Amino acid sequence: MNGWERQREILRLAEENGYVRVDYLARRLHISESSIRRDLLTLEANGEIRRTYGGAEPTRGGARLIPYDLRARQNEGQKRTVANIASSLVSDGDVVFLDGSSTAFYLVDHLARLHGLTVVTNGLSAALALSGTQVRLLSTGGRPNPENPSALGGPYAERMISEMRADVAFFSAQSLSDGGEITDCFEEEVALRRLMCRRASRRVFLCDGSKLGKTSPFTLFGLDEVDAVVCDQPIPEALRRAYPSLEWIDHPFFHRGDRTISQNNDGKFGEK
Repeated sequence: MNGWERQREILRLAEENGYVRVDYLARRLHISESSIRRDLLTLEANGEIRRTYGGAEPTRGGARLIPYDLRARQNEGQKRTVANIASSLVSDGDVVFLDGSSTAFYLVDHLARLHGLTVVTNGLSAALALSGTQVRLLSTGGRPNPENPSALGGPYAERMISEMRADVAFFSAQSLSDGGEITDCFEEEVALRRLMCRRASRRVFLCDGSKLGKTSPFTLFGLDEVDAVVCDQPIPEALRRAYPSLEWIDHPFFHRGDRTISQNNDGKFGEK
């Protein structure tokens, strides 16, 4: 592969994923990181990509694939609100599947306060935060995702999940389309999320408002395979009408059965 062909491949990967890391490109194309950086300089000079810390994104539109440490800080307030609401769906003694998303990570503080809880997660940050708490913590094991090193995956992780059952699975993804399709940028995480949801009695999609009306390259499933959606802002009415049996739990008010839940002045949620 000559230099021009390599640069076309770099651009293709950037446009497909929305963001690519230098170390990922070096492994994918079997060349040194310094060569990748020279290619990125050329592509940036041509106006085809924008270099960022540790990687690059295309100048044309597309769903951005952003490293975990940056994603965790994006929309932090929204994610904390989603986690606060979602925490009402967990009870003492539950078995919980928690995926490796940055949104699910914000549930950790709430889960640590419950008694007799078992949490199974493929998220390295969540596992580290829960270690030493009263939660019975189980890591899926497996290999780090080369595109998202904060999440474990692969056949070992999938085998562990396939041998367990959970009361509830909390998961997130990059995007929720107007048609109700849940999609993500990380291909290797899709299979494990699907398996977590299949092995759980309830499937809860954590969806801050920044994900609404967007699409990403890899499909998890549609909203017809989810039991509840937690969001920090009102869900578009068209989606509500399209999925009338789904439990929509959105901010600042939501309904669960015959109860109305609202946010108090201190940010906590309770019955009205």
